[in-house]
Amino acid sequence: MGGFSRMNPMESVLVLVRCPEDLEGPLETAAWLVRATGARLELLVDRGLHGGTESLEKRLKELGVPRFAMQIQVCDRSSEECLARHPHAGAGMRIMVTGSLECGSDSGAVLDPATVALIESTHEPVLLIPFGRKVVLPWPQIVAPMSGEVRINPALARAIELGNQLRLPVDIVHVIDSSPSAEQQAAGMGRFGDDPQHQLPKMVEEFVSRACPYCTPGERHVIREFRLSQGDPTTELLRALSGFPVGLVAVEWKGSFMRGHAETLKALLSELGAPVLLVRQSGEDEAALRAGHRLAG
Repeated sequence: MGGFSRMNPMESVLVLVRCPEDLEGPLETAAWLVRATGARLELLVDRGLHGGTESLEKRLKELGVPRFAMQIQVCDRSSEECLARHPHAGAGMRIMVTGSLECGSDSGAVLDPATVALIESTHEPVLLIPFGRKVVLPWPQIVAPMSGEVRINPALARAIELGNQLRLPVDIVHVIDSSPSAEQQAAGMGRFGDDPQHQLPKMVEEFVSRACPYCTPGERHVIREFRLSQGDPTTELLRALSGFPVGLVAVEWKGSFMRGHAETLKALLSELGAPVLLVRQSGEDEAALRAGHRLAG
């Protein structure tokens, strides 16, 4: 690998204020990200929000966000339409933060159709905060789950970007359906030390190079642990993450929620209670990443 990098630091955090009953988690998370990165805070507020924008400004100031660092816009349309009319024009990364449920949803649900439609309407990374859960900040680490064959994964790239910007370790969990040498592979992939000059085992180095071809060796220093599992992706992922506190889970998705994808996301939100960053992959992303791999090779 050469020194080619396409990492984009976080430039803004966009909060969709849809449900006042579940507002604290998204606001606390967004405020922490803004304080930690220096990013700009944008809020799209449902026009039916009780208390108006003044209550939001007051709470955000209490959370350490000055008024000059925030931009508040009241929506007079649906969340999807309002988001479409508020595109991100910057060169850096923008993360959209929202709760996992819309107001009026079944209190026993963890993800509703309105939220799914909202996620499917955007190409930006979406940070879902589980409904009714107390957020843990700062995040102890970022987990990037992967399954199947090793290939380009934009969620891992975002995890490494955030890990570098927030100074957090990144753990990779790779689940394979079947492999005659899974145990042999796992033996060569273990926990790495805290020495910033450590070298990744060759097998892990090759894995990360293929999954994130434009990540430089210096950027990959945030990777702390690689866990290899075999079996059902959702079951094995929950098993791998059950033994320690989880900060953020960065998950790749294809742009539409088929049944299996939705069930995995619901399991992460309900059983782990951790925020989930959904990173969409498009054909343009794939082409750009492959170009980066050729330049870096």
